[in-house]
Amino acid sequence: MIRSRFFWKLYAGFTAVVVVSVAVIGVLVTHQVTQDSMTEIEENLRGRAAVLSELARAALEGGDARDLQGRLQEIRAAVPERLTVLGADGAVLADTERDPLAMDGHADRAEIQAARDRGSGRAVRYSQTLDARLMYFALTVKRDGEPVGYVRTSMPLTRIDARLADLRRRVLLGGLAAVAVGLGLAFVFARRVTRPLTAMTRAAEALAGGDTDGRVEVASDDEIGTLGRAFQAMTAALRDRMDTITADRNKALAILGSMVEGVVAVDGEERIVQMNAHAAEILATGGEDCVGRRIWEATRRQEVCRVLEAALRSGRDRRAELRI
Repeated sequence: MIRSRFFWKLYAGFTAVVVVSVAVIGVLVTHQVTQDSMTEIEENLRGRAAVLSELARAALEGGDARDLQGRLQEIRAAVPERLTVLGADGAVLADTERDPLAMDGHADRAEIQAARDRGSGRAVRYSQTLDARLMYFALTVKRDGEPVGYVRTSMPLTRIDARLADLRRRVLLGGLAAVAVGLGLAFVFARRVTRPLTAMTRAAEALAGGDTDGRVEVASDDEIGTLGRAFQAMTAALRDRMDTITADRNKALAILGSMVEGVVAVDGEERIVQMNAHAAEILATGGEDCVGRRIWEATRRQEVCRVLEAALRSGRDRRAELRI
């Protein structure tokens, strides 16, 4: 069974299905968790930005930006996010991580441009300042419908990256376990399918060699079981026919052997099919050794050959008398 090419083809197909299924499920789970985590962080940053906009509104509407910087430094330890307040021109007015005077303008940042166009914007990029990948969320602060500045919140994605790395590791281990179990089940199933087919193949080869005693044990009720039972029925019927033919042949040989007359049978090509001993003596041939040879090759009695040829050509009985 292990050498069966059909078994390995079937097993390879099951293996491909198991591996592809596990890989697709792993990718989908990882993608969904990533999306859910990013959405969760965005909602958190959105809420922080809404609170920060109310905190910064007075300063953006003409208050003292230095006072705003002090207030952000006071709440720095209480919030994990980075908070930034920008003027309408994109200049940094206050920031919880760095001195705003040492920072460049942020008017060209993607989240600020999106907030200018749509009221809010999100972006994910690498921060040179913090040496990490961050998610930024910005809101436009307006007065009488006109933007007076922007507030921005940001959070490093190291936590989500660590979570995704742990998730990928878990998915990989679970996938390997699922693949191992799936391959074991596939091996058992493929062996169960191919074992009766292999047995039937061997029985058919033995049957072709003349062995009609082979049996195929098939316990299933599916199509393979039906095929196995049909093969057994065919083997039994063929064995009965062969027994009948052998018995008839033995009877015919016994009858021919007991006759005092010489009897020889030829086929349409004048090849000797059967000949008893008396016919071999009359025709001066080698008896059983002549079976399969043309009669005009086996005997010198050409008159007999001509009578047989005439009977074959005309399809009628022919009678002739020959003195030996």
